[in-house]
Amino acid sequence: MGRELLASEPDFAESMTQIESVLMEHGGPRVVSILTSDRAANLLAETRVAQPTLFAYEVALARLWRSWGVEPAAVVGHSVGEIAAAYVAGILTLDDAARLAVRRGELMEEAPAGGAMAQIALPADEVRAVLAEAAIHDVYVAAQNGPRATAIAGSATRLPIALAALAARGAVVKEVPVRYAFHTPSLDGVVGRLADAVSGLVPAAARIPIVSTRSGRLEPGESFDAVYWSRQLRDPVQFDPP
Repeated sequence: MGRELLASEPDFAESMTQIESVLMEHGGPRVVSILTSDRAANLLAETRVAQPTLFAYEVALARLWRSWGVEPAAVVGHSVGEIAAAYVAGILTLDDAARLAVRRGELMEEAPAGGAMAQIALPADEVRAVLAEAAIHDVYVAAQNGPRATAIAGSATRLPIALAALAARGAVVKEVPVRYAFHTPSLDGVVGRLADAVSGLVPAAARIPIVSTRSGRLEPGESFDAVYWSRQLRDPVQFDPP
């Protein structure tokens, strides 16, 4: 991911190098080396590496579009991508956004393992109904990605039961290769720790409108404070709001 842009687009490569430097000030990874490594897939399997790397890639991509004269009318970000969106909107400084991406990845890496995720080709309400009917209470809707695109997450031992119940309804199901149940109550123990880790973060008014994927609505930039980000990693992603 990004290798061709690193080789062919000087603006993208310069942005990645700059962002890498800021990430490393907060203990983050060498993202350029990771993207160009033959071991990239293995390295990115670690969420403490993947999250800052995704952040850097997305910010550099936005800067590249702007160098081509493409200015956003509004921004939205999915999960860790919302940090990049908040930076592009002018809500977070690069330093604050980089620190948040690094700490978020580190703390989520420390969350209890034994989780799993899957994509389901059904509306979120139907998925919830099937889970309730099957009395599967430790698997949750983690993201509403589209009208018929729902992510579920929860116990790795219970997820296959949930997938069988959903497949029996005719849904196409696909497991996602992760070890954690992102955007579920399994991250409750991380919420307070992330809020403490970025407690000095002071969001600014948005220069570009931003849609929150916690609420599914346009939100003022000042609402994207430390508490917001701590809840954002645990709450379901409302990318396709109800």
